Amino acid sequence: MIPNNVIPAFPKFEMRNPTEYTNKLIEEQNEKISGMQNKIEESNLELQTQTKELQALHYENMKLNAQIEVLNKTIDKQNVELHELQNINTELKISNQKLENSNKHYWRNTFLVGFGVAFIILLIEIIISQIH
Repeated sequence: MIPNNVIPAFPKFEMRNPTEYTNKLIEEQNEKISGMQNKIEESNLELQTQTKELQALHYENMKLNAQIEVLNKTIDKQNVELHELQNINTELKISNQKLENSNKHYWRNTFLVGFGVAFIILLIEIIISQIH
């Protein structure tokens, strides 16, 4: 129970200027907005820098892809030429083997042909000498 002679104390209410409080809030918000705008500008500059770097990388990538394409075409052409040369090499090996086989019998065939020609000439001489 509260004694009858004591009056409870009420807090004092001060009248504040609402414009001053509002201006302070607006000022704080403007500072926050200014900081955010600075961060946005920094982010935009970084984004522009990264975009330029990305465009440069894209250009380099396009150049490298073109070089790869040219090299692939060159390799394909050289593979075709290599295949043709391998076929020619195989044909030359076959021809070389035939020539080697022919050379194995060269002296025998030369002797037989020479002996055959000499025998025919001998027969012709004999026939001519008997006719005279």
